Amino acid sequence: MALTKLTLNQLAALAKPVYRSVVYINDASLTDIMYTIEGSPDTLIINLATFYDLPDKGGIKGAAIDDAAIDTADIAAGALAATAAGRAKMATDYFDAAAALDKFGARTIPTSRLENEPVDDPGHLAMAMGRIVSYTARAAGPVDGDVITIGADVFEIDDITAVSGDLTILNNFNVVTDPLVVPVFTVAAGYANLGVDSAGIPVAVGDLLFMGVEYLRVLDITGTAVTFGRARCGTAAAAHVAGVAIFRSVAPGTANIAVGTQAGGGVVAVAVGTPLLVATINDNDGTDANDVTAESLLAGAELLLAADDVGGVALATLAVTVVPFDFVWDGAIMDRGEASGRKRMYMATVWPTVGEAAAGGGGFGEVNIPLPFDAYHVMVMLVPAAGAVYLPFVGSVVLLGAGAGLPARATVTGIAASPLLATDNVILIAFE
Repeated sequence: MALTKLTLNQLAALAKPVYRSVVYINDASLTDIMYTIEGSPDTLIINLATFYDLPDKGGIKGAAIDDAAIDTADIAAGALAATAAGRAKMATDYFDAAAALDKFGARTIPTSRLENEPVDDPGHLAMAMGRIVSYTARAAGPVDGDVITIGADVFEIDDITAVSGDLTILNNFNVVTDPLVVPVFTVAAGYANLGVDSAGIPVAVGDLLFMGVEYLRVLDITGTAVTFGRARCGTAAAAHVAGVAIFRSVAPGTANIAVGTQAGGGVVAVAVGTPLLVATINDNDGTDANDVTAESLLAGAELLLAADDVGGVALATLAVTVVPFDFVWDGAIMDRGEASGRKRMYMATVWPTVGEAAAGGGGFGEVNIPLPFDAYHVMVMLVPAAGAVYLPFVGSVVLLGAGAGLPARATVTGIAASPLLATDNVILIAFE
């Protein structure tokens, strides 16, 4: 009579009426399938090594798995199918170098994977350059000063030389705290002209004050409390003892962003004016200029702006000048500012054949170099056989896009001054 194979659970179930306890072991040195323990007749021991023909380490031999015991649907997506054809692929030499390509169907690995993969282009920071001859300090209202616009911000060279009549009070300014909050900045507290309740011209948000060697900007006014930003216009925070004179703008007003100067109404030299403007732009007092960073170049003759983030800033720039003409931006809008994207670069090295060296309209050589993408620009250099010095190529390069079953390509044609010789190494770098 044919025997039917039992699962372990079925075997244990059959044994349970007689044996209270079923124990499994895996010992290939034992030849029997089942054992009992002398003195313990209620326990049955089943040797899996013999039952499933297992090695000592517990592995399962192929003979222990029935045909179709594992269905394709039970295998994770992308795994080899558990069919005869699939199992055949697991032969010992499956991944041998000579046989590897035969194991993959045509186009299984996309051609793009074998070429230069796209890389993350970090993009470009928008930049602007202004050229300066001189600054003319403000003599009357805000419109009379030199005005430079960056986006929505208007920076104005402002003469901070008017004596306010108020003096520093020991407990208020004899520190270098930044920001500095003076909780009671009133007439009664000793600020008869600058106090928030002054009958004259009280301080306003945006005002610059000068005391000792430091500029301070009014950042906030809440009730009688005034918050000052320290070390503005490129100065350093300093502790001011009592009795130091406080200077304010000759013509107070906050229509524009004040750039403090001590020029006293005269012409501000570029070596002084540009660093003052740069420091004010970089102070970041809650203005749109937070999006840019400025630098003074050529001893103040040039002002460079650079956006802080890629692709996020392309601010309009403008100079409203007074006579004599004193400032000009290179462009009305900051240049570039391209956002990040995906770009590719490809390099090919070609040695012209004898036929290619004699080709071209003038017989000075012509080669067609395939490209893995449609390039917008290429660089071509020559390396003569005599040495490794790169020579500039001044011949013709025509770029053609892919189409009609042909790849994109560059047609490089030599001229008398720059021929393509059979002994030359032609190096092409293409950019997407």
